[in-house]
Amino acid sequence: MPENYFINILGNIRRELRNHYLLRRGLQIIALNAIYITILIVAESICFLSPELKRRLLTPFFLNLWLIHIIWQAFRLGKVSDQLIDNRQILLAVGQQNPEVKDMLLNVYDVSQQPGELSAYAAQQFAEKYPFEAFSIKPLLASLKRLGQSAGLAIITLLIYSFLSYDAMQRLLHFDESFSPPVNVSLQVSPGNLHILEYDSLTVSARVYGDEKLLPQLWIQQDTFLKKITPDTRSEETFRFNISNIRKSFSYWIYIPRPNIFTAWAFLSSDTFHVTLQRRPQLEKMAFTIKAPKYSLIPDIHYDGSTNVLKGLKGSKLLISAKLSDPDGQGTILIDGKTRPFREKNGELHFNGAMNASQELSINFMSRDSVFLHRPLLYTLELIPDLPPELELIFPKSKELVLDSDMQILSELILRDDFGFSGAAIEYILLKNEYSLPDTTLYQRQMPIEGNQALQHIVDLWQIDHFLSPGDAIQFRYAAWDNDAIAGFKKVSSDYFIARVPTLMELFSQGNKEEEQIANLFEQNLEETQMAIEALEEIRQEFLKEGELKWESETELQSVLEKQAKMAESLKEAQESLEAHKEFLEENQLFSDETMEKYEKLQVLMDELAQSELFRKIMELQQKLKEASLEEQLESLEQLQEAQKQFEVALERTLAVFEELMKEEWLQQMEAELERFAEQQEKIAEKSDRESSQQLTQEQKKLNEELENFEKNAEAQARSSKDEEYQKLLEEFLKEMEKLGLRQTMERAEHSFSKNNKESGKEQAEMSKEQLKALLEKFRQQKEQFMQGKKEELMDAFHHIFLKTMKGSQWQEELNLVAGTVNAQSPMVASISSEQFRLLNLAADIQKALHELSMRTFFVNKAITAEINRTLMLMKNTIATIEDARIAMVRRPMEETLVSLNRLGLILLKTMDDVNQSGSGSGMEQFMKQMEQMAAQQQGLNAGTSQQLSLFGKGQGMMDQMGRLAAQQQAIRKSLKELGQEMAASGANPLGNLDQIAKEMEDVINDMRKNNVNRQTIQRQQRILSRMLDATRSVRKREFKEDRESKTGEA
Repeated sequence: MPENYFINILGNIRRELRNHYLLRRGLQIIALNAIYITILIVAESICFLSPELKRRLLTPFFLNLWLIHIIWQAFRLGKVSDQLIDNRQILLAVGQQNPEVKDMLLNVYDVSQQPGELSAYAAQQFAEKYPFEAFSIKPLLASLKRLGQSAGLAIITLLIYSFLSYDAMQRLLHFDESFSPPVNVSLQVSPGNLHILEYDSLTVSARVYGDEKLLPQLWIQQDTFLKKITPDTRSEETFRFNISNIRKSFSYWIYIPRPNIFTAWAFLSSDTFHVTLQRRPQLEKMAFTIKAPKYSLIPDIHYDGSTNVLKGLKGSKLLISAKLSDPDGQGTILIDGKTRPFREKNGELHFNGAMNASQELSINFMSRDSVFLHRPLLYTLELIPDLPPELELIFPKSKELVLDSDMQILSELILRDDFGFSGAAIEYILLKNEYSLPDTTLYQRQMPIEGNQALQHIVDLWQIDHFLSPGDAIQFRYAAWDNDAIAGFKKVSSDYFIARVPTLMELFSQGNKEEEQIANLFEQNLEETQMAIEALEEIRQEFLKEGELKWESETELQSVLEKQAKMAESLKEAQESLEAHKEFLEENQLFSDETMEKYEKLQVLMDELAQSELFRKIMELQQKLKEASLEEQLESLEQLQEAQKQFEVALERTLAVFEELMKEEWLQQMEAELERFAEQQEKIAEKSDRESSQQLTQEQKKLNEELENFEKNAEAQARSSKDEEYQKLLEEFLKEMEKLGLRQTMERAEHSFSKNNKESGKEQAEMSKEQLKALLEKFRQQKEQFMQGKKEELMDAFHHIFLKTMKGSQWQEELNLVAGTVNAQSPMVASISSEQFRLLNLAADIQKALHELSMRTFFVNKAITAEINRTLMLMKNTIATIEDARIAMVRRPMEETLVSLNRLGLILLKTMDDVNQSGSGSGMEQFMKQMEQMAAQQQGLNAGTSQQLSLFGKGQGMMDQMGRLAAQQQAIRKSLKELGQEMAASGANPLGNLDQIAKEMEDVINDMRKNNVNRQTIQRQQRILSRMLDATRSVRKREFKEDRESKTGEA
């Protein structure tokens, strides 16, 4: 029974598998055939397949013969003994479908195959529990349902499409026959020009009838190259195709594809059109040459035809050469708005033109058959700008200049341009003051240039040769022009400068400010010196008390020494300021020659201060503080104290005499301003008939304001002065001014002019003029009395000192006679010592009186000071010798003391004579003649130096020329030194201090030898010449005064 049980199960199962296999394969074949036939019907309906293609497409139906194989396979599958599918696999799959059985069916089957009762029993039990009808593969048959649905859908689709495409079905069944599709669309083509020129364009039109949605295509065939083009434009049913830049012959046709796959026809195509091409002339060579204007010095510029931009200066020549493939071709160019032809020469085409503006050039060429290039050749003509020149001004730096007596302006400027210059000049107008006629002329002064140089460095000394009065000015600027002769010379200008001839009041004001600064420097140095003296005395006292210098004291001492050492720099600054101030006064001739001579003497005092023993003693003490003993340090400190006291005395004297000099200057300034006030008031009165009331009012108001400031300055001087006589002079002057009612009269004149009452204004102006002249005359008298009183005071003081000196000489002579008769044991020795002490005190009184007098005058000179110091030293030596009981050796110093006193008396006599006399007297004509000759030589040398500097060179030629100029300057300097020595030997020096002039010359010579001549050198040479001329002028003036006074006395 177990065998039949499993045979029944397997038999049933295999039959079910066979039926399932046959049904599945059958449904698949039906579905595939239906789908394929449907595809064939669709293809035929769309494409109208050819018979041959249809036969090929029907060939796959022979695959249905595969059904025989399927049936054979199903037969084998139904047999239990067939091994196509293993029975154990079938039992396993069937058991898995039953959740209660699972693998038990296969296990029981395997047990049943084993011999034995137990195996048979187990199989029997399983068969009773699970009969063979319980096992089936019907659940697997459910999958055939989906396949059946797909096959049914394919058959339905086939039937529907066969019905809808009945014609296509019929054509497919008659596959051996050929069918043509119906076409309801037509195409019309306008081929355009089929013979065109190279690089031209072709426009093809195509008109489509029947279906406006169809889009035609143009196909181009060029050799093996194939290209599709879509329409560029469309207008209703017309389509246009543009074929541009044609370079070769080609063929084309219009093609219209069917709009969709359901359209019966495949495409529409026009005839094939063949386009032939005619070659254009070829440009074999193209070259450009730009010839710049001669002034630019630019070499020719060459371009080839590949360039896009042609650059050149305006006015440049434009040369074009070209060569065509056609030797008989022609060319034209569009330039400056005109079409101009090329000319033929030697088988090439040429064009000559000019570059006048930036523009686009259009060049075209054509063959003998009038065939042009495919397009004109375009080039950009670009003008290179000739840039305007540049001007960099180095000197002068200030926009407002004050002209000195030389009337010169030194200029230094750098000019830059791209191609050079045609000229450079100073443009100026004269600005006259309100008392002069206006001058509206525009003047030009040419400056030296090197025209072809793009970079110019100009150094120029402008000697102003116009007559300018105080208050006049020159408004000027620097200008330069480039050398652009084509477009016109372009100009560059600097800002405007004003060079003024200062008014007298401005000059005086500037001088007063400089003098205040110098006086402040003196006072500051004096104050620091006094503080240093006090500090050194405290340090010395502590040194003596402690026997050593403590660290704090030494630090303080070092600080004091450093401050005193720095005073040398302050003195140098004061020296330079005083020298510059003196030059300013000399150039503008503000004060008398006597006043300027006093400045020379003040400069000598300054030189003595700068070379004071104080600064050497400071260095000695600084060195000894590092390495010397305490005794040496103390000794050096005491020496420094003594030097500092002497320096203080010298500084006090310098400040005092400078203040005296300032008072003298102020009196001269007052006199000069009063003269100017009178002159201006007189001019206002004269102009009252021809000037407007408004102009007269302005001028009178300005004069009133100046007079008011003058009065305030005089009051300030009177208040600040400590000199009672000087204060009294100023107060009396102010009282006289108030008594005259000058200000009230001038104010009435201003009021009358402002009310347009010119007659009354003129009357008041005339009255003011007379009052000013009266005030001026009164002031001159007061000033003369004041100066005469000062002179008499000096004479009295010198006379008193002279009498003391002579008295001392007499006493010394008598004492010398007594001393010559005694010996060391004589009782007269004590009396001689006592008398010598009395003489020493007298000499000390003389020294004190001279010191006090030196605070008021320059006449206490170095010779007087040296002689009184020598006298004191000899007397002290005499006393020391007497006290040492060396009476036999005392006669020599006593005799030397007497000689020194007599020499001092002689010096005092000569000094009193100098005070009493006004000039140098006669006998100086030879010196003056030599000085004037040297001044003329110096003037010529200055001109030569300025000329060489303006050329601005550094080459060998420049160095040689400077060497010759240096030799000339050296010769003048030597003559000046010899003249100074002759004057010194004669006992007089009317020309002043020539050493400073010689020093300036030495500086000039050094600059020339180093080839380092610059603006400072030129200014230094001008100062040399000014001093030489001033020296000669001063002596001439003094001699004239002496001659006039002597003649007046004789009369």
